[in-house]
Amino acid sequence: MKYIPQPLVFCVTIPFVWTASLSAALVDYHFDSNETIYDPVVSVTEISAGAFSRGPGVSTMPTGTSLLAQSVRSLYMNNTGFYETTLSGAVTAEDFFFFDITVDAGSQVDFSNFSFYSLRRPIAEEGIGAPQAFALYSSADSYASSIGTGTIPLANNSNAFTFQDFDLSMNGILQGLTGTTTFQMVFYVPDGIAGVNERKFRIDEVSVDGIVTAVPEPNHAALLGGLLAAACLIVRRRNPGY
Repeated sequence: MKYIPQPLVFCVTIPFVWTASLSAALVDYHFDSNETIYDPVVSVTEISAGAFSRGPGVSTMPTGTSLLAQSVRSLYMNNTGFYETTLSGAVTAEDFFFFDITVDAGSQVDFSNFSFYSLRRPIAEEGIGAPQAFALYSSADSYASSIGTGTIPLANNSNAFTFQDFDLSMNGILQGLTGTTTFQMVFYVPDGIAGVNERKFRIDEVSVDGIVTAVPEPNHAALLGGLLAAACLIVRRRNPGY
């Protein structure tokens, strides 16, 4: 009986371990003291961050002060130089606060969220003439496009902060970053009120969330590709006497 060669399929089993990564707070700024330099609270060992600082257009660095009715402190803006009535004007005037986040060599970060609290109190000495709008930028695209915009409404009562929350997880520019990323918070006054003693508002709990992972090694990817190719190799077995 004639022997019919049969294909012999070799299967290579490649162990693969998948570890779930959850977004977590990377950096938080708590303005809980009467200072002008605010260092961050960093929650991830592969991350470092710089102090919360003012741009050249902000005349003085505000201090953390308590609300009259509460012991909770926040960053109190009092005549800090926010006079621009358009976002483009504020960008040109460098009316912003900024901070740096650096990921260690061999690691990368996917930024997932940016949040903070804002307060513009409904009393004449604080609410009128204060910045009512803001935009967020990052150095990931050289500050070319905003990663979030919003307004600072008058509070329903004198101590009600507004939570400003921005999802960054779908922004491809802010994924897989290495080295240092700088974030800017630009404020401006769209109503055009030119008061000098009435440009007061507060921000607090500036926080950035994300996921830090190891940078994939190119040689690992090449090895995996080679093993997958070997797993699909079909060797035809021949009859020695055929």
